[in-house]
Amino acid sequence: MKCPLLTDKDYSVQLERNLNTGDCIKEECAWWDQVYGRCTVLALSQIFTAMGHVLGRIHDQMPKDFTPRG
Repeated sequence: MKCPLLTDKDYSVQLERNLNTGDCIKEECAWWDQVYGRCTVLALSQIFTAMGHVLGRIHDQMPKDFTPRG
């Protein structure tokens, strides 16, 4: 089977499995980014992970008694 990326409900496991197996069909796939030469879904997962880490650091630096105004 080619690219098992979206065949399972646990996407984090599938992403790791896809990276390790090398079943990527590259240019034949709808998720392939021709400009950057990479899988868009994998790139997005890496970007979202990095954003989560940044937001976590911001959260950790906020005062504990902070109340957002709205």
